Amino acid sequence: MRYLQAFAAGTYTVTVTDAGGCTAETDVMVMEPRALATTMSSTALTCNGNGSGTATVNVIGGTLLNDTIATQGFDNDINR
Repeated sequence: MRYLQAFAAGTYTVTVTDAGGCTAETDVMVMEPRALATTMSSTALTCNGNGSGTATVNVIGGTLLNDTIATQGFDNDINR
């Protein structure tokens, strides 16, 4: 069995042959993932130092398991 990976976007013809020599053929379309896009929102602190403010970033597109990392000024846990 051959495993398929790292194909560029496009249409491919796949042929399957069984042990008896019978074949079946079909076209398969490989599509690019949607481009990454983000939306962001925030709420201000109600009192300096109480941790009531929020920062939210939503990521869509790309492939599964997008990962985000907060790099400046965050003291609290980041939910993934």
